[in-house]
Amino acid sequence: MTPEPGRTAGPAVGAFQRARATGRRRARSLLAAAHTVSPTTAVAWAAVVAFALLGVGPALLGTAVFSGTDLVNELAPWKSYDYGDGTVRNPWPGDTVDSVTPRILLLKHTLLSGHILWWNPYVAGGSPLGALPDSSFFSPMAWPWLVLPDTYAPGVVKLVEIAVAATGMALLLRRLGLSPAARAVGALAFVSSGFMIAWTGWPQTRVAALVPLLLWAVERVVADRRWRDALLVAVILASMLLGGFPAVVAYAAYTAVGYAVVRLWRARATAREWLTSVAIGASGALLGVGLAAWQLVPFALNATSSISLERRSQSPTMHLDWSALATAFAPGILGEVDSPFWGGSRNPVERFSFVGATVLVLVVAAFARRGRRVTPVLVFSVVGAALCVAVVYGGVLLGLVQRLPGFDISYVGRLRLVVGLLLAIAAAYGFDQVRDRLSATRVDAASAPATATRRPSPGTVVLATVGLVVTVALVVAVVRALDSAPSASLPDAREDLVVGVVLVALSVLVVVVARTARHRRVATAGVLLVPVLLAGQAIAVAGSWWPRSPVESFYPATATHAFLAENLHGDRFTSTGFTMLPGSSTAYELRSTTGHAFHTEQWRDLLEAADPEAMRTYTYSTMSLAALASPVLDRTATRFMVVAPDEPVAGRYVPTGSLSSLATTRAGSRATAAPVAGVVRGARIDLPEGIDAPGTVHLRVSLLDASGQVVSSTVGEVAGTPEPVSVWVALTTPAGDGPFRLRVEALEDVDLVLPTDEEGRWVVVAVVADDGATVVHTGDATVYQRDTAMPRFRWASRAQVVPDADRRVALLAGGSVAPDTVLLDDRADLRETDPAATGSITVEGDDGDTIALRVTSDGPGYAVVADALRPGWVVAVDGVRVTPVRADHAMWAVPLGGGDHRVVLTYVPPGLRVGALVTTASLLVVAVSAAGLVVRRTRRRRAGRPDDEAAR
Repeated sequence: MTPEPGRTAGPAVGAFQRARATGRRRARSLLAAAHTVSPTTAVAWAAVVAFALLGVGPALLGTAVFSGTDLVNELAPWKSYDYGDGTVRNPWPGDTVDSVTPRILLLKHTLLSGHILWWNPYVAGGSPLGALPDSSFFSPMAWPWLVLPDTYAPGVVKLVEIAVAATGMALLLRRLGLSPAARAVGALAFVSSGFMIAWTGWPQTRVAALVPLLLWAVERVVADRRWRDALLVAVILASMLLGGFPAVVAYAAYTAVGYAVVRLWRARATAREWLTSVAIGASGALLGVGLAAWQLVPFALNATSSISLERRSQSPTMHLDWSALATAFAPGILGEVDSPFWGGSRNPVERFSFVGATVLVLVVAAFARRGRRVTPVLVFSVVGAALCVAVVYGGVLLGLVQRLPGFDISYVGRLRLVVGLLLAIAAAYGFDQVRDRLSATRVDAASAPATATRRPSPGTVVLATVGLVVTVALVVAVVRALDSAPSASLPDAREDLVVGVVLVALSVLVVVVARTARHRRVATAGVLLVPVLLAGQAIAVAGSWWPRSPVESFYPATATHAFLAENLHGDRFTSTGFTMLPGSSTAYELRSTTGHAFHTEQWRDLLEAADPEAMRTYTYSTMSLAALASPVLDRTATRFMVVAPDEPVAGRYVPTGSLSSLATTRAGSRATAAPVAGVVRGARIDLPEGIDAPGTVHLRVSLLDASGQVVSSTVGEVAGTPEPVSVWVALTTPAGDGPFRLRVEALEDVDLVLPTDEEGRWVVVAVVADDGATVVHTGDATVYQRDTAMPRFRWASRAQVVPDADRRVALLAGGSVAPDTVLLDDRADLRETDPAATGSITVEGDDGDTIALRVTSDGPGYAVVADALRPGWVVAVDGVRVTPVRADHAMWAVPLGGGDHRVVLTYVPPGLRVGALVTTASLLVVAVSAAGLVVRRTRRRRAGRPDDEAAR
């Protein structure tokens, strides 16, 4: 058997170096012969550039924003305004709008003002911010946010992300000896894979973009075994860890380890070479963890002390349905992003498995080696991708891998990242096989020379078997996808399948022409069409997924936001459903009781006591109107509840009369109802015959006092329809108990058919207040002021110890705890109090990380802070540090004696100081090592000796 390159009859010392040197000599000879970039390379890299520029599109020109903020066009209060054409291109990346971007904006604005905000006070009772990597703000790829306008930064960040991922792929494939054109094809295949497209805007893709660079660094470690490469591993890994999604880092680490093992094994590395490679790689990994320690240590402490990771635990039943695999080449077979989806239980972002028709064909083409051995990297890529597919879409392997760190608390569908990466590497190999006839000399350091025999090797047989299994899996996936399609959507699904099959056929045709055409020009044309076909489908897919929102839709302040900003005064609001887009309150710097963030278990308990359905997901909370009068919201300082303007108005429903007949109110006329006793806060307008109008009709509903004066007025909307319809309209709560009368008029030139009583008066259902709340704002949203809400900082002159958590929550939810009483968890926290004592609290400062209070009382008691209690808050009373106690189940309190006290509460992220020290030490190691390398290289050059890089 002919030995592989770099292998000798003795130990495999220097195998990698010789293979790499051979590849370099071949590359130099080609460059010397070409003098210019080949047309194939130019077209391939032009395809990458076209994908990036056309994908990001108008955002680079400043005419749109690369963020899904057009989502607000369907939500109150923004829905009442015109932002662009009012459409929503892709509603699925909502997390990026209500969580990721708001945190980045808050960090950016505070950092530019001179400090890092460690605590986010604006969501879910408060949550750690600057010390955690969740927002990915300190990832190098997020740095454009610091220097660019808010509306322009997201597009540039995505462009940087594509550039980093493409550069990483190019460097990796260059190390493997692939041609410049193949590097471009591999880069395009990776950056356009389903994970990288669907997760755009989340930290996930910013972490994933660095995975090719990590493999490149690992390749350098196992091939050259130079300690300087540990610095590369460290910097790349640290950047990934700062990206804010540990599961992707874990997937990358497993992939990198597997890659290293295969490369060392196939090179017949000696035990010393194994140990050296492991030592260099492990040192780099440890140094990378150290560089990111200032974020990792606080993250670990927060995860173990405040978050229940058990709720995120995975089971073997939690995987993607096989139908999702059909999107590998037919991306719309389960529905388009702007239309309903079907099949499986996961949302489209989690299950989008696009690879590309051309990529799949290139992977098959990689096997056409013409007598050459299949390279170890190609075997690793294809077999690894097949194993990942088996795990992602369910099987016996899933239960095993879910025992590993990274898989145990993160959904396995995100392993699609590795599938896309490995298939992109295989596609690059395939492209070099396609263009083989155009090259005078092969550039493939990782492959073996041609063998005399045509008999397939065991590796080829294994790969062929894997290919057959994957083909069968794709067929099964297509059948399942079509079976799951609703009858009305089946034609669209079939159409997308046909398009995918046609693209596969075209790709096969182009590859065959490139491989078999007798005329060089024809073969060249076939090769040039490969990246064009790949880019064409990729650009179309990115164009449907990626956002191009109107600039004016980027967190615009509405009348409701202005009202809350003026009236909250440090307290909180909550909202129902998706009104106000819970979590986006961070972008507006308005404190919200609910939102999108990691909640403490205790805060979650209180929210679910107010509304059993409050937690829509593990990290997403919102309220329903039924919770308006909840005593729990009183304790959490929830001063306002914001409701969509077309939602039912809360209160007691009182008809103004009995229906006798229907009467037509002519255009321009008004209809008035009989008087209603009580405080009227709204009405339900019934239109038994709908409304004869082609578009939206605006109805002005007014509330009249006994003298006929208008005391409240709101304009509601109703879409023209011939069917019976009812419209809810809220009115700001008037003073007094009435009686009041309701009046309605259409602002457009239309007639209204309304129910009337025997006296011809309009019959309407009035909504009378009976819950201790008042309507204080209407129009774009209805805002209820909860008059029973307690202030966020309050004095408690009584304390009650309730050790049982369930009983504490029940007492708070039942409203049996007096406002001047605080519930304590532990009897050890009980201090002397004076039930007759009174106290007042003045807020002297409240900027997020620091709260300064002036507390004055005539007896002992507790200063209660209605914020979510988390480790890290340090309390000083009159300059002396004291320990706060848990209060009202999820909050905290400071025991105080009588008199005048200054209470200062400061948030110091747990683990930040230790992490910062480790990071500082790691930075010194990197700096000293880098300086040593520079000095060494300078001395070598002055001495006239080549450096290590050139010598090798």
